[in-house]
Parts: sequence; C-alpha cells; structure tokens
Amino acid sequence: MNRIHGGRLFEEEEKRGSLLLDFSSSINPWGPPSVLRKNWFSMWQWVSTYPPLDISLFQRWIARIYGFPERAILPCNGATQGIYLLGRLLEGRKVTIIEPCFTEYAFAFRMGGKEIGRFFYLGDGEVERNLKSLFDTRPDIIVMGNPPSPLGNPYPEGFLKAIWKYTLEKEVFLVVDEVFQEFMGEETSFSKKIEEYQRLFIVRSLTKYFSIPGLRGGFLLTHPSNVDSLEEHIEPWSINAVLASVLKILSESDLSAFKETTLKNLKKEKEYLEKSWETFSDFALLYPSRVNFYMFRILNSESDLYSFFYRRGILIRNLSDFWGLDRSFYRISVRTHSENERFLEILGEFMNELESF
Repeated sequence: MNRIHGGRLFEEEEKRGSLLLDFSSSINPWGPPSVLRKNWFSMWQWVSTYPPLDISLFQRWIARIYGFPERAILPCNGATQGIYLLGRLLEGRKVTIIEPCFTEYAFAFRMGGKEIGRFFYLGDGEVERNLKSLFDTRPDIIVMGNPPSPLGNPYPEGFLKAIWKYTLEKEVFLVVDEVFQEFMGEETSFSKKIEEYQRLFIVRSLTKYFSIPGLRGGFLLTHPSNVDSLEEHIEPWSINAVLASVLKILSESDLSAFKETTLKNLKKEKEYLEKSWETFSDFALLYPSRVNFYMFRILNSESDLYSFFYRRGILIRNLSDFWGLDRSFYRISVRTHSENERFLEILGEFMNELESF
C-alpha cells in the first residue's frame, strides 16, 4: 500500500537518512501530556503482555477521559479501523461523501461494495442550492467531517441542521468524522445526538490531540444498541497493551493543564500565522480554520511548493489526492512558534524566487 498521507516520517528517514520537520500531519505539538512522558518506562513494561480482551475496560477509560456514556463507545485500533468497520457493515448501496474529506472513507466504503457519490462543498455559496444537489443523490449513507479535513472550518449551522433533518426524515445513516473535535471543543460535536438517532456514527481519534499516533487509538461513538453488534466484527486484541496503559493513566489523571496549554498555545500560534499570512495574500489563499491545521491554495498553480519545502527539510501535505482539489492546494499543521517561524521564512523565500522571474 502506497497511498498519499501525511506523517510518513519512517519512509522519508529511510530515503534521506535524516528526519524532516513534519508539517504534513496534524498532531498536537504540545503533547503528549506530561503524565505520559513521566510514565513512559512503566507503560512500556506492558509490551510483553497481552492487551485486554474485555472492551469494557477501554470503554471505562475513554468514558472517564471524555465524559461520554461507556456503552456508547466502541474502542478501535485508530479511527481507521472504525472507518473500515462501518464501510463493511452499514447497510445500503449509495454513499455520498461531502468532500473534501479524509480519503480513507472512499476506500473503506468501496471495499464494502458501496457505490460512492461525491458532493463538493467548501462551506460557501447558497446553502439551499447546495443542499438540493446533495439530496438529489438520494444516499443511503452520508459521510461528512465536523470539521471537514483538510478544510478545518465547520460547515454553516444552517447546512448542518438541514443535513440532520434530512437524515432523520429519510432514515439515512450519518457518519461524522470528528477526529479534530478536541481542538474546537465538544459544544460543536454531534455526540449529544447519539441517544436521539440510532443511525448516527461518530468517528473519533485519540492520536491527534494527545499526540500518540504511533499507538493507534480511536473509537466510534454511537447509540449503545449498535456497539455489541459492531464489536462482534472486530478482531481480538485490536488495541495494544501500551495504549491500554496510556488510556488507564489518562483516565486517572487531571488533564485540565494539558488542555489549557494546548488551546492557549494553539490560539496564539494561529493568530501569529494568520497575521503573518497577510504578507502572502496575493500569492496564496489561506482558508479559515478553527483547528490545528490550515488549508491554503497557491494562486499560481504551476508552482511546486512541496518540492521547495522538501529540499529544505520540511514536509508539507499536497492535497491533489483529495476529490475536488488539485495540486495547488496544500495543508500545514500548526506547530511550535519556532517551527512556524521557519515555515514562514521558507514560504517567503519561495515567493521571492517567483517574483524574481
């Protein structure tokens, strides 16, 4: 498998013999929480132990961390396992994905024998007109991001309400990707609706916010009646023992300082990036974002920005593999101040080179 994804540092280190500064994957640069770093040794002692088979332990730990109902949680080996599980098991033939969206959804539902339809929407334009063209596809399953990746900004409230009304009226399955929800706050989450509608499935990640992508943690949030039937189709020992130890420690810890530090630093660095971007506004369009990454578009689409940064030791994410986008679209994560300064410095060098021609 050689799909395009961010964060492929192992492959790049093998090719270059050195590590790149990674702006391509949207991982919290202020994590993992200090309580995990202090306990690395004790956690790695579990590597020679089988992980729990009883998912109720994982449900309990995740519920303590987030405050969700235990029975509404299906723990997974990363959000991706949950996505492919839904791709195999949800009934219906026609899936409409609101694009741009994480590319694995299309692969997962196609693997499950579904017909994939696309609806491109960047959150602009007339809501009613956009919705008509979406509903005209008569989907059995709707997939959308909240917020959508790589866009990073929630859809307008009227759009979301109309999607919700349609799913209820037509009894459509609604799959909502919320893997970056922690960076916005739970008030915008669909999680409060899981008891209301049995055909709602929310995909969550433990890796982005807590900065532990290598441990592969995620979960589905859904009506409790769905969890038992879905669990039957998950392979045993899907979640490793080290992640089990991590979840136990997090569930027993006060994470308020970590949350405060993350959101405070994120707000500060986003303000810095957005203000600094004014210098590049004639060269690149920065899309609004409420989370820890930005999508932008180079107005000169012939420019190979990816290679320019790569030669200087920085990995950014070209978005040409996302449906509806082309090679002029890129995504960068928000990183520490010195790293963001370095990114802007190289972007300035690139713009100066273009202007010199």
